[in-house]
Amino acid sequence: MVEFRAGYQASGGTVVHHEVARFEKEDGAWYYLDGDMVSPQPVRVEKIGRNAPCPCGSGKKYKKCCYVKG
Repeated sequence: MVEFRAGYQASGGTVVHHEVARFEKEDGAWYYLDGDMVSPQPVRVEKIGRNAPCPCGSGKKYKKCCYVKG
């Protein structure tokens, strides 16, 4: 089993091919058997409160350290 990601440019953007594939060794050579595409996982973002400790580890409040007004 091999899991790989390959990126390439297409239609003006980057596309990532993510696959888990099976290979078999026969007479000293590896042969591709089949593979399954891996679906992208949703990105989880945890909202940090302005008064929470800064995740950078500075010990300051987030609003006084790495907070960027947007």
